[in-house]
Amino acid sequence: MKVGVYLGDIAPTSGGGFAFQDTVFQALVKLESRHTFVVFSHLTEQQTREAGTKHIQFVSPQRGFLERATNKLARVAANAIEELLMLPNRFRVTHWFQQLVRDLGIEFMWFATPGYIEVDIPYIFTVWDLQHRLQPWFPEVSAKGQWRGRENMYATAIPCASAVIIGTAAGKAEIVHFYRVPPERVKLIPHPTPRFALSASKGSSKEVLTKYHIPEGYLFYPAQFWPHKNHVGLLLAINLLRERYDLILPVVFVGSDKGNLQYVRQVVNELGLSTQVHSLGFVPQEDLVGLYRNAFALTYLT
Repeated sequence: MKVGVYLGDIAPTSGGGFAFQDTVFQALVKLESRHTFVVFSHLTEQQTREAGTKHIQFVSPQRGFLERATNKLARVAANAIEELLMLPNRFRVTHWFQQLVRDLGIEFMWFATPGYIEVDIPYIFTVWDLQHRLQPWFPEVSAKGQWRGRENMYATAIPCASAVIIGTAAGKAEIVHFYRVPPERVKLIPHPTPRFALSASKGSSKEVLTKYHIPEGYLFYPAQFWPHKNHVGLLLAINLLRERYDLILPVVFVGSDKGNLQYVRQVVNELGLSTQVHSLGFVPQEDLVGLYRNAFALTYLT
């Protein structure tokens, strides 16, 4: 069988999404199978080198602007004519990705990330969370058409999927509740531990502390700077410890800015925590291991 696996963008700067996607990719590379897997992804050079296997093909999921625009206009025009003249669905213009899947002879698709492009073959769809339904007030799931875009995708992809993968029991209950999917079609598969953590060598070198000029005994919060990650909650907590108990705990933030970093910095200044808070931005995985190991404690406030 020829199986398509849609990974999309698996750059390290994607944060937690990268760990999930990279683990799936590595499992495919190591898999001994008589099936052929067609991976749709923007692979890094390292990942391409690691994939020296005959049962995997690589295809870029992106098309040039002119080709995408032409296809989009053709589909919009054809579908408008169909609705006007009440023509049957066979007159619809096929989406370029669906046509690509047909041309490659793919029989089954797995969307291994929360991204979906319409296909007319059986597929598995992966959901990370449904926070746009549960917490729609966050801008990352509502601003600039985000809520409508997410809801349109999930409402289309989830009910038609042969199976839906989710990482938690709470998430499974949400899928069943919001989209009326039979529970037996929702598969609970816990998110994998990132390979860099599993393969990390033993020891607790303090070189990373010197590299980033951070003190010992810090609280560590690795999270992208989205509002829902609640960095400010941690700032308020350490400020309370300082004022009420004269306990000063350094804090180390790592993660890319997703629109909320400026506000976090503003709160740091307002609370007078600039000497106590260290924001390192995106750091390479080898440094991430050292930052975990040398921390007094991990904080998780999302």
